[in-house]
Amino acid sequence: MVQRHKLRLVVVVLGALAVLGMALPPSAGDYNGSCETGEVCLYWGYNFGGGVGDFSGNVNNYKSFTFKGSGGGVGKNMNDNVASLRNRGRYMTILACVDSWRRGDCIRAYPGEAYADLGPYANRLSSHGWILY
Repeated sequence: MVQRHKLRLVVVVLGALAVLGMALPPSAGDYNGSCETGEVCLYWGYNFGGGVGDFSGNVNNYKSFTFKGSGGGVGKNMNDNVASLRNRGRYMTILACVDSWRRGDCIRAYPGEAYADLGPYANRLSSHGWILY
């Protein structure tokens, strides 16, 4: 009986995190400078050039992250420095926004969609989250 209550608690907590859009800790392949399937990849340069921030979870504020990989921008802070974006997710849409916690103006990138030039969002993004639509 106690095990059943513990399992319910875990399910409720994970459900609440999903509803609130909170990020779970990055997985082993996350944030390693390699744009892999299941990740959103945020690039320092236009046309997917330079350093990359690659994430499979939500990021509520880019201020704690720097670009990884090789090329221009590696080691620079990601906040307000993203020029191109690729959604390598299979089923979820990315909502990338100019303010932290997915506030302010936002751009959507559907599964498989990529923006070589983020236009008015270039060098302004501060957060992203995975959404169902």
